[in-house]
Amino acid sequence: MTRTCGGCDLLFEREPGYWVGAMTINTAVTVFLFLVAFALGAVLTWPDVPWVWLGIGTVALNLGFPLFFYPYAKTIWLAIDLGFQQATGSA
Repeated sequence: MTRTCGGCDLLFEREPGYWVGAMTINTAVTVFLFLVAFALGAVLTWPDVPWVWLGIGTVALNLGFPLFFYPYAKTIWLAIDLGFQQATGSA
């Protein structure tokens, strides 16, 4: 990732640990997706739920999805941070 935005020179990483918010967003969305996938899989296959395959599938989802979603979580975190800065007048 570049250090600044090419269009407006926004500094992306303002301080050490800045991306903890993005990691939190990534974790929250991953947990939510896991719960939805697990519940949906159980409901759709009830009463003969393939617990082993459902577990393997949702664990695989938990391993792959965060890698895919992390750039989007960083974008969401930047948008939240910029929104707070504009709301407080510190931008």
